[in-house]
Amino acid sequence: MNDNSLFDKLKALSRENVIPMHMPGHKRNLAAFPRLGELGAAFDITEIDGFDNLHFPRGSIADICDRAARFFGAQRSFLSVNGGTGAVLAAIYAATKRGDRVLVARNCHRSVANAVSLLGLDADFVMPAVDSATGLCGGVSPEAVAKKCAATKYAAVIVTSPTYEGVVSDIAAIAGIVHSHGIPLIVDEAHGAHFVLSPAFPATALECGADLVVSSVHKTLPALTQTAFLHLSSDLVKPSRVRRAVSVFVTSSPSYILMSSVETMLDVLEKDGARLAADLVQSLGKFYDATGSLRYLSLPRDSITIDGVNYTKDISRIYIDCTKSSYTGCATKKFLRRKYGIEVENATVDGITLIASIGDDAQAFDRLTQAVIAADRTFFTLPRRKPVPLPPAGKAVPLPSDAEYRAEMYPFAVGKVSAENVCVYPPGIPLVLRGEIITDEIVKFLSSAERNGVQVLTDFGNPAGFVSIAEDDEAE
Repeated sequence: MNDNSLFDKLKALSRENVIPMHMPGHKRNLAAFPRLGELGAAFDITEIDGFDNLHFPRGSIADICDRAARFFGAQRSFLSVNGGTGAVLAAIYAATKRGDRVLVARNCHRSVANAVSLLGLDADFVMPAVDSATGLCGGVSPEAVAKKCAATKYAAVIVTSPTYEGVVSDIAAIAGIVHSHGIPLIVDEAHGAHFVLSPAFPATALECGADLVVSSVHKTLPALTQTAFLHLSSDLVKPSRVRRAVSVFVTSSPSYILMSSVETMLDVLEKDGARLAADLVQSLGKFYDATGSLRYLSLPRDSITIDGVNYTKDISRIYIDCTKSSYTGCATKKFLRRKYGIEVENATVDGITLIASIGDDAQAFDRLTQAVIAADRTFFTLPRRKPVPLPPAGKAVPLPSDAEYRAEMYPFAVGKVSAENVCVYPPGIPLVLRGEIITDEIVKFLSSAERNGVQVLTDFGNPAGFVSIAEDDEAE
């Protein structure tokens, strides 16, 4: 037993005859609550003696954070059990103060947009390149960032890299530009926690010079859902500010089961991460070779080209472009699930996204290869379908003070100012931000998405009217 191992301590406690006169209310009474036992209740504790405190770590949890900093290459690493969302909020809070202006990549996650609103920040946006044929976002242009930074004084620059489909920006170039102005670069690398495992993956944001990096380890590494890190590698943001920010945005009742899963993840990665990553890269190579000459489906491997510019893509984020077929990504998703028992990460009208990780074995890749080839041969036989173009963002205008109230009173419609963020989920990237004018293109895009089974979400839930608007347009 490792005397400082959180996991070993939890196992030892579960075997002791200790009466827990403290939280949680199930009291680890597995006889009375057997279903909770199946969910791991024997390890579900609170901050008791010997088990450290996430918000004042001095023992096992401090060891987890120190190990993570060494493994990922950060100066300091802060553990979040509120997922990447909590880490994003904390990062922006730590680097800014109310009234500051920030530069944000427009393909940010909704948590970035919410942080800007909650923290009273002003935001300018920089658009990534967008492929008109597939709707995929490329990287954020360093030149565009340089132009913005030369014209405006920002407190921080916030970039999402990789994108949901695995496309990375030139973080090294962007970091150089941002640092020349003496401001920090925050990178939402939620979907790139595995980059550190192999040179076959893109370079990490920390390697490229980012100051604050959000890493959702649960997304692509063997840790339980809701676990993430906020990595600090900078003198531009004080560690005390980051510590306070994490204490504000991460629960004061953290799950020791979740935190222990991060410790066991580090055990695996430190001992065997390189070998597991090599196996994954080999399996991915065979998969891409086998699916490289399909008739209707296309799978970009390690790059995409938009308007003559080549952008690096993570090979483990499998994107299947369906725009050359008459069937949607949503229909392809249903086919893979129904015929081959494969559940994909996400589907849009024009394609599907799948996540491969070191948790996938050779059998999984064999079945996936068979399924994709079969879909291309048997499912896609009609003329090419017209792609649904990604709509441009609407013009931003000031919101009235009663915007939230008005949003509940009036329907989502063309020409109105949106009082809420509107996104398709997953991945949760707002297509409409609070304060933007709703355009006809946006309504048609969201209508098409919802009609094809894509979930549309807003801050207030799911707005009505998309399908009816689309059907009315078609009827005319």
